[in-house]
Amino acid sequence: MPLSTHSNDYVFGRGEIYVDLIDSNGATVGERFLGNCPGFTLSVESEQFEHFSSTSGIRSKDLTVTQSVDFSAQIQCDDVSAANLALFLGGAVGSKAQVATPVENEAHTVKQGLEYQLGTSTSNPTGVRDVSSVVVTNAAGSTTYVLDTDYRLNAALGRVYIIPGGSIADDQVIHVDYTPAAGARVQVTSGNAGRLTAAVRFIAANANGTNRDLYIASASLSPEGELPLITEDELASFTLNVGVSEKNSQTAAIIIDGRHVAS
Repeated sequence: MPLSTHSNDYVFGRGEIYVDLIDSNGATVGERFLGNCPGFTLSVESEQFEHFSSTSGIRSKDLTVTQSVDFSAQIQCDDVSAANLALFLGGAVGSKAQVATPVENEAHTVKQGLEYQLGTSTSNPTGVRDVSSVVVTNAAGSTTYVLDTDYRLNAALGRVYIIPGGSIADDQVIHVDYTPAAGARVQVTSGNAGRLTAAVRFIAANANGTNRDLYIASASLSPEGELPLITEDELASFTLNVGVSEKNSQTAAIIIDGRHVAS
């Protein structure tokens, strides 16, 4: 019989992941739940120095020294929220506002069978949405074209399609009058750094095994792989690489907490 007893702790892992972005001043802004994440893995890679003795016919290793340890993690998430998309793009979530100012004589050089986005500009490259009072004419203003005969309109998206065989010829300049509805839309934009800095917290809710929570005080979040925009029979998901760094000499790079037991 063994001298000591042992209970197996087989873990069937589940839990919630929170990200606390770190601003330009090095301060955290508050933890945000990422939503459903079917995968969260922690990895470690060690670099070792090995020395071999040359005192006999067969060289034998007589010293091994661990020179460095590199921790990293990887998150797989299938909650494709705007805030999570910003993490994948290393960017930010913003709001794109538009005002109900009528637009007159917006010029487009068009071809039959193609679509054209209204309201594009340097400051608004994706154009306007939700337009009304749309009138399409030739450049001189002498001919007004007919909806669903010469062109089609997607008013919600602010798009005009030139119908083949209609009165609008290829390479013709048309003028479009319209009024965009006042309002705003959520807009996610990519960043220039390619990564964001954050603290990462995992709160375990295991299907089996002891719940142990994990905290990374300083991590870089960078995208890995693909974000499928068209899927067949599976949910879209994305992967974030988590580079682990020491925040300071007083804080361990990775902390794994058991649950509190009252004394």
